[in-house]
Amino acid sequence: MAKPSGKGKGGNDGGDGTTDSGGGKVRGTNGNDVFTSTSGNELFQGREGTDTLILNGSVWDYDWNIELHERGVDWTILDTTGADGEDSLSSVEILQFDDATIVLGQDTPMEIIADAPERFVVYEDETDSFDLVIQDLDDTDVDVKFETGLWSQDRDYADLTILQNLGSDQNRYGAHSVQRVYKFTYDYVEGDVSLAEGEEYVQTVTLMATTTSSEDFFGYTEEETRAITFDLVIIGQNDAPTIGAGASFTTNQVAGDVFDLSGLGDDIDSDDDGATLDYEIVSVTQQYTYYSYPLSFSTDGSTLVMSGDGLPVGMTTDEEAWAQVEFRAVDRHGATSATTAEVDIVVQGTATERVRASVLDENGNIDLSSVAFGPDDVVDYGPDILFDTIDLDPALIAPMLEYTLGDDVRHITAGTTSGFEFETDATATADGGIGADTLIFTFESPVESYFALNSIETGYGEDVVIVDITGAPETYHYGTSIDTGAQSDQVIIRQDASVNAWLMPDVFTGSGHDVVDIEFVWDGTGDYSQLMLQPNVSLWSGDDTFRFVATSSTGNAAGYNLTFGVDAGDGDDYLVIDTSGLPAGTPIPGGLGDAYNIYNEQYPGGAGGHISLGAGSDTLELAVSDPFYGERTLVVTGNAFYEEGADWDHVILTEWTQADLDINMFTDDYGRAGFRLSTDGGQHVELIGIQQVTFADGTDWVL
Repeated sequence: MAKPSGKGKGGNDGGDGTTDSGGGKVRGTNGNDVFTSTSGNELFQGREGTDTLILNGSVWDYDWNIELHERGVDWTILDTTGADGEDSLSSVEILQFDDATIVLGQDTPMEIIADAPERFVVYEDETDSFDLVIQDLDDTDVDVKFETGLWSQDRDYADLTILQNLGSDQNRYGAHSVQRVYKFTYDYVEGDVSLAEGEEYVQTVTLMATTTSSEDFFGYTEEETRAITFDLVIIGQNDAPTIGAGASFTTNQVAGDVFDLSGLGDDIDSDDDGATLDYEIVSVTQQYTYYSYPLSFSTDGSTLVMSGDGLPVGMTTDEEAWAQVEFRAVDRHGATSATTAEVDIVVQGTATERVRASVLDENGNIDLSSVAFGPDDVVDYGPDILFDTIDLDPALIAPMLEYTLGDDVRHITAGTTSGFEFETDATATADGGIGADTLIFTFESPVESYFALNSIETGYGEDVVIVDITGAPETYHYGTSIDTGAQSDQVIIRQDASVNAWLMPDVFTGSGHDVVDIEFVWDGTGDYSQLMLQPNVSLWSGDDTFRFVATSSTGNAAGYNLTFGVDAGDGDDYLVIDTSGLPAGTPIPGGLGDAYNIYNEQYPGGAGGHISLGAGSDTLELAVSDPFYGERTLVVTGNAFYEEGADWDHVILTEWTQADLDINMFTDDYGRAGFRLSTDGGQHVELIGIQQVTFADGTDWVL
């Protein structure tokens, strides 16, 4: 409690003085007087200055009253032990007891007996506490909380609480006084970063002790809050090692490899180094794309071991496997690093050609001699129509839809197959298999066959997809996506028709050195067929081969719409497009009605669309027929940013000489400059970003 600023000695001479009454009335001076109470009943008149009355015993031995104001009396003080009697006070400001000094009307009824230490030192991984003792002078309760207003607080490395120990309350000094004990407790909480052995982590803690006095406690009626501030010092116990931010390794050892991690870690207690640390795998992150394969890892001390079990032997030069492995370091005491390191592993393929045998012989005919068929691999539905919208028995179609993660073979025959999903490297519980799968679709309908609205995904592995939709007068291949994913795959499509046909496949071969070979034969006997030939093919990456040939076995005219959507992607690709054997139909004379005009517009012959050779040094052999109606334009783009030693794109015109063409420079709608080759029959070929053109007579142009 507050104390007077000074206490003088001397008589009652108008300055500072000390007066012992011995009973009766005692007058002070105009100075700072000090009175001493005796056994009698006395009246102390302090007058001017700051006057102090010294009383024997504890503050709790006295009762006080401020309701009697006779003869200018401000306070009445009664010694309940009978030793000092009852004293009346006038203009006395300070009472000095053996255990407390009270400034009348100003002091708080609370004394902090056992305060918090300036530094409360605790240790990591432990729990500790101290007692805060407060003397509640008027027994009206004292509330101690954190500055947030709560009895608990979350801090770095710690959960803190401050709770009153109710069983510790003691009426030690009298009826009005209670000694209250508050226990401050520290519980260690594991942090994001561990503390090294002997490391100090200091944070300031503030407790707020609040009390409101009773109305009769020497005139003090206001609430007071005192801040109790100290430093919480947490001492680290762990000699945990540290680990760097990360590293990256690249290898072409697809059979497996090892990587040295010792450079990542360091032991802060210096009893070993990074080479003697162990490294634990926390997580492995992979993105399974068309150029990435599943990888598996383990550690042996400070060495990361990569297994090649998930990698194919035929992993090609455009393919890679990538993984990010997260590690933590562990020292010989078992202490682990507080942070982790991320290590990138890239495995690059080396195969420049396909491992699996071709399913085409030297003449381009389908050759299945390299495919081994098991007893359950041939699924023959005869001429049945298989639509997913039909209520089919699941047991009936299960043989053509169920596959393993290994090498699967299916030869599926039906009249029509429509609306199904064929996923050869996925099961009900897993995906990502690397099996070399073979899917063969053949059709036996006597009238019309449909291969429509299907989805084929063969995933990893050197896969083969064959669609042989021949033999029926009308054949329709549309809305079916063929996605062969990674590695060197083969997609073979054979189709013919004598009345009408749609050949509109969507083929995506992903990475690897792939082959896409499509042949269409028109066996028509009439002149006004309806042929939709619209191949959409994306070769993605790798050194790929694409061949599209459309011809006629009878020489009869055909009304057809031939529109290409071909993207050769990255790699050195070879493309062959030959539709010169598909003779144009005879235009229907005008004036016969809208239906005839629409026919001519929809089936004009010639070739349109876009062929992108993409990146790499690519070659395109091209031969197309003239349209019989209007004009058609086929756009061929290469790498427009050729530099010496980089990509070189070459177009070979197998049917046109320079004399057959009108050649002009042009600029397209995107501002790209190129050459337009035009025939008298209305067929245009626009070359953009092509470095070399070879004509049918052997003449070469370097553009």
